Amino acid sequence: MHKTIGGLFDIPTRFLRSVQIDRDFHDAAACRNYIVTPSMADAFLRIAEGLAAGSGRRAWRITGDYGVGKSSFALVLAHLLFDRSPPDISKIARAIDWPKRVPVMFPVLVTGSREGIIPPSPAASPRLSASGAPNQGGFRRRCSIS
Repeated sequence: MHKTIGGLFDIPTRFLRSVQIDRDFHDAAACRNYIVTPSMADAFLRIAEGLAAGSGRRAWRITGDYGVGKSSFALVLAHLLFDRSPPDISKIARAIDWPKRVPVMFPVLVTGSREGIIPPSPAASPRLSASGAPNQGGFRRRCSIS
């Protein structure tokens, strides 16, 4: 009998799909298998320090390649700031020595997508002729933000 590489590993189902913050925030098991690396622990604590009264370090940027854990980091951070009592979150808080003085905050979960700022509508789309060139009655969408 031939074994597959996949048969050699037991991957928790949590890692079989990407994190979707607005959906997963309400899933108690979403942070169950989160692995706190030293650099992530450092990042959590830098944010906690920035939330202290009088701190001038309140701007952060999280960058990385697809699949490295940016959304998972944001999900755990939202839980740390909101409610550290669930077992999986309190375990993470203890692992990184999350400061108790960090105030509880209500999360506002915002996600983005690769769409225009104005939803497309049939009237806003240019009408194309059979050749692919815009007809005279076509429209051009404009958007300005002030």
